[in-house]
Amino acid sequence: MPSLKLSNPFRRGVDRPSLKQRAASLKATAARVMTRTSTDPVFSAIARYQAARDAWDAYSDRIRDEGWDALGGIHAASEEDGRLSRAWSDISTEVLETVPTTEAGRLALVAFVETWVGDHGNADGSPQDGSETVFAEVYPALLKALRASVTAKG
Repeated sequence: MPSLKLSNPFRRGVDRPSLKQRAASLKATAARVMTRTSTDPVFSAIARYQAARDAWDAYSDRIRDEGWDALGGIHAASEEDGRLSRAWSDISTEVLETVPTTEAGRLALVAFVETWVGDHGNADGSPQDGSETVFAEVYPALLKALRASVTAKG
């Protein structure tokens, strides 16, 4: 029977910032921009994303620190890990579907996309291969933001 590989697919090379460092950077950028205006819907979407991401990170840390058995066994723990991961993924889609209404919101979306794309590259830092990549998801979001910017200024 082949062995089950349970390594973290989000593991990065040692020369790249950790997931927590990138998340902290995104959070700091969003906080800085949010002080300018909080009426843009993209800010609340990014905040919900960050909360879901933080919950997944915390559970992932518990798996690493406490082990599968302490969390109810591999089936229960992996089910919870999957639930948290899906929630975080669903909210990332919500962020990408939210059209920013302010310049600050557009800047926050760009910062989010930059971090999000970085999280979805290959472990060596290169972009994903194939036609089903993260870029197919972020391109429409950036295009909507750009169109909103041009419309607002025009």
